[in-house]
Amino acid sequence: MSELVGGKGATTQLTLNVPVWVCLSEMFPLRIRGFATGLCIFILWTADCILVFSFPIIVGAWGIKMMFLILFVIGLVLIWFVRNYLPNTSGRSLEELEEHFASGDYLINDRATPATHH
Repeated sequence: MSELVGGKGATTQLTLNVPVWVCLSEMFPLRIRGFATGLCIFILWTADCILVFSFPIIVGAWGIKMMFLILFVIGLVLIWFVRNYLPNTSGRSLEELEEHFASGDYLINDRATPATHH
């Protein structure tokens, strides 16, 4: 069982957590970035704690396949959210992003998945 929990931790750190840390560093204005990022990290660690402690309970009740199916579905939902709601910030400085967001436009025209132009 400890190998499975360790495997879950390794795959989470290598997949889901990468976009989380990148997004956190870019999505808040400079004046609240420290507090907002700290709050998000607290929520992230709380959710991770709940997941880690519920993992053996869910595996015991429904089996390992169901647990990984649940994690797979959560991953699909997160991929959908990132692709549809987070702007593509590559090539822009944090100052440019902050200026753009300060103007009241919270969505940059090109999403995380660039649209094809004809």
